[in-house]
Amino acid sequence: MSSSCSNPQYRLAIERRDHYIRNLYLWFEAFQRIQPQNANEKVEAAELFISHARAKIALSVCLSSSETTYDAHIPLFIEITEQADFILGLERTRPFFVLEMCFVEVLYYTALKCRAESTRWRAVRLLGQTGKEGVWEGTIMRIVAEFVVKNEEVKRVLIGDESEEIREEDRIHGTVLNVRREQREVGVTCSKGRILAGGVSRENAGERNGDYVWEFSKAVLKY
Repeated sequence: MSSSCSNPQYRLAIERRDHYIRNLYLWFEAFQRIQPQNANEKVEAAELFISHARAKIALSVCLSSSETTYDAHIPLFIEITEQADFILGLERTRPFFVLEMCFVEVLYYTALKCRAESTRWRAVRLLGQTGKEGVWEGTIMRIVAEFVVKNEEVKRVLIGDESEEIREEDRIHGTVLNVRREQREVGVTCSKGRILAGGVSRENAGERNGDYVWEFSKAVLKY
């Protein structure tokens, strides 16, 4: 048994996660029995579905440090983009600013964490239609998401094979932003966890954590 599994705090975290997932499942069962009666109710139902899918993915992966964990949830990512496309297709003149957070964060999350190429690029495109929701600004998140996706998709582009799996060590784990609106630019710092090879030195190596060396790359993006 691994040390993490024998750790009481870790076991408690698993129990709490599973408890929340069960409650989410029960909510979704009840939600599916509701039949929207008009266009407004269909939009509201789609928004609730997006929120549900985002929460389910986050809960399911919250105790894993591996980015490949997200691959089990591609059907939910696809549904997120389907529902977002449906709503945004109805709102031809979407307001530039709204207080409610429905699309921007979830589509940004989808673009970064879903490694199904067509779905993540669809999320990037949809970000350009979202406007601003609270502190989330679609224009900014779109260019950041595009930068991250291109960074991860390099090998696929070179060999021309969408089915090629992106290796764990080529996946970006974290993205830190420094938005400078007066200059209309955003500083981006991305981190990748490179698996250590015995005796091999790595360029741009950052903080070492167990069997990984965190590598950081920086860019300044204009918008």
